Amino acid sequence: MTTAVRKSNIELLRIVAMLLVLTVHAGFYSLGVPTPAEAVVTPLNVVTRLFFQSFSVIAVLVFVLISGWFGIRTKVKSVVNFLFQCFFYSIIIFGVMLCLGRAHLDWKSIQNVLLFVNSFWFIKAYLCLMIFAPALNAFVEAATEKQLRIVLVAFFAFQSIYGWLTTGAAWFERGYSVISFFGLYLLARYVRLYPCRPFTLPRKYDMLIYWAIVLLTTAAAFVMLRLGCSESTIDVVYRLTSPIIIAEALYLLLYFSKLDFQNKFVNWVAGSCFAVFLIQQNPYFGRPVYAHTIKHIYSTFNGPAVVVFTAAFILLVFVMAILTDQVRKWIWEKISRN
Repeated sequence: MTTAVRKSNIELLRIVAMLLVLTVHAGFYSLGVPTPAEAVVTPLNVVTRLFFQSFSVIAVLVFVLISGWFGIRTKVKSVVNFLFQCFFYSIIIFGVMLCLGRAHLDWKSIQNVLLFVNSFWFIKAYLCLMIFAPALNAFVEAATEKQLRIVLVAFFAFQSIYGWLTTGAAWFERGYSVISFFGLYLLARYVRLYPCRPFTLPRKYDMLIYWAIVLLTTAAAFVMLRLGCSESTIDVVYRLTSPIIIAEALYLLLYFSKLDFQNKFVNWVAGSCFAVFLIQQNPYFGRPVYAHTIKHIYSTFNGPAVVVFTAAFILLVFVMAILTDQVRKWIWEKISRN
């Protein structure tokens, strides 16, 4: 039986998405949202931070859109593999921190290891998406193009009103929720199955739209800061429920979908990309190590040096995660054979 070869163009996007995860977590996640005072005193510094936030905030959206683009075919083995990855890093990192004296064996720590805490929201949301994927796929296959389009228009109109412009439906969690994942998944399936003119532009226009939105959101956030808007108001620009941010992620996906190449190295790296997220977002590594290092770089260096050293640290974490994952893959291969 032949194994389907992964398309390297989308696998490259998967790599980009994980680098964007590291980038966005080096921004507001580590340094906090810029204040109006900072926008006045150090405007170039603030614009740079907003720019990096603007092009990397779509990381999670891109990952879910990729899943919808191909469609999740949920199987017991794929679910077990997903959970194995999650618990492998959760247990290993906790064990290392326990040996270093940076963790303690108590109920709170056990909750962290078993992913009972909210810090790993994405894992639970994506697992729930995997569970519901067969139902979503069945709907897409049974529905007409018009029916699917009406559902998508209604969903994103509802989400934009109650999950973006207002907090009338707080369970959207600013896009960090499985209900938003359902909408993104169906959107990607629709665009893949029913390509219409807005989605079939030459790929250079897809990239142009992507960067236009990046510059638009950067400018909008900076103007709002200069006007003295609060952090919660600035958050509206970057909420994952924003149709503008969703469009940014979609057009980046469309750009990569129109590339055509195969590369074994790209596919090999992409096969370990999820390890990057699991390591960086681990509660014993995310803020204690990753965010602390970013803050140290930000407070120690100035100007272009901040960008250079931050980029170097991001690449270091990425490469270490990819190499470490080879051990996990070897163990899983031995287990999956049985």
